[in-house]
Amino acid sequence: MGFLSQPIFIYFVIPILTVVLVGFFRYSTYKDGMNFDKRDFFAAYFDIMLSSLLFLATSFTERMITLSNTTDETIKNELMSKLLPYSWFIVAFALAIFFVSLFVRKAGWNGSGQLKIWKGIIIPDIVSLGFLFWAMIIVGR
Repeated sequence: MGFLSQPIFIYFVIPILTVVLVGFFRYSTYKDGMNFDKRDFFAAYFDIMLSSLLFLATSFTERMITLSNTTDETIKNELMSKLLPYSWFIVAFALAIFFVSLFVRKAGWNGSGQLKIWKGIIIPDIVSLGFLFWAMIIVGR
């Protein structure tokens, strides 16, 4: 059971599992008789990027709590140096979610209302996985 506490499980496997669950629930909520486009299962960029943003915010909060409970000045200074860029990271992730969503909205749909394979699914998913890895690196430092 020790693998459940490993950072790779917490920061990578859990978001991927939640994306799979979201896909399942997305399918289960479609109205009977409606055509479910199987591409919707793979358009998970928003879920992954939002998970990345939440990991950053959670990590920031945990470090702030640790900072407020610490009396040693050396540890406080070290924590402060790690906390300073967090606000910029959170802003960058929020802007990335906005711009990737805008990209999908403008270029990711075909004329019949279906997501395009490359511009609507693959490119946004690759970008979102990149941001998830970046969040793992930031939280792990």
